[in-house]
Amino acid sequence: MTYDPMGSTAKFTRACEHLKAIQTIVETWSKETTYKTVSEPDPERSRLVHCEQYVARITGPELPDVSALLGDCLHNFRCVLDHMIWFASVVNEGDQPPGPKRISFPAWDRIETYKAKGLHAVAPEIKAYVETLQPYHAGNDARAHPLWVVTELDNVDKH
Repeated sequence: MTYDPMGSTAKFTRACEHLKAIQTIVETWSKETTYKTVSEPDPERSRLVHCEQYVARITGPELPDVSALLGDCLHNFRCVLDHMIWFASVVNEGDQPPGPKRISFPAWDRIETYKAKGLHAVAPEIKAYVETLQPYHAGNDARAHPLWVVTELDNVDKH
């Protein structure tokens, strides 16, 4: 199992192509779609107080389904991270790093559960650097961290 740097490059390039396609779809849809907010009587209102609700009226085509493109885009970006750890493992251990199926780029939202899983074959400097990138450093905002969001959306899309 030797490292193929073109695999990582291909994944990144494809992810960028998907992202551009999604942007084009949304921009085109936005130009063809109009909306306005209107107030109208709230049917659930109290009889004692006059209540209004605000409603968005959207006209134009439906937004095309971009879920497959988005899923592929996120998966390819996430794979690039795993490729980087694989490459670091090969550099550190040679063409046959130990536990190849367990090598991955970790993403943890809680320090209590972070165990550098997936980094067993990389050099200590790489392990230390990856630890600095972990979402749990964002504290209560860990689940809004870009690495956590990409990882979770990728996992949701796969399952």
